[in-house]
Amino acid sequence: MPLGIIICLHRPLGTMILDLAYTGDAQGKPVPWNESYWVDPELDTLLKEADKTLDIEKRRAIMCKLEDIQMARGSIGLAFFANTWYIVSDRTKGVQGHPQGADLSETAYIDEG
Repeated sequence: MPLGIIICLHRPLGTMILDLAYTGDAQGKPVPWNESYWVDPELDTLLKEADKTLDIEKRRAIMCKLEDIQMARGSIGLAFFANTWYIVSDRTKGVQGHPQGADLSETAYIDEG
């Protein structure tokens, strides 16, 4: 079985990672970014439910089921999320950290004082 290690720090929701990397298409074949080629119809069904669930606690419960499926039947060994930092000089003003690590510098300037 192929092995893929994917770092998805730029995806703000867990459902986004699963939609891209661990699902099948309408014919049940792995989607293009599914590097493991593992497809599970129950996971796909629960993921569609999670995608349309706005209530955070309800979505969290669905995500727990999805994680259990992945660890018990395939696609991942253990999911992990990494902390990231955004560091600029204290002379740099007008820059804010961004959850996806982007440089938003429209209002940035160097304080010469």
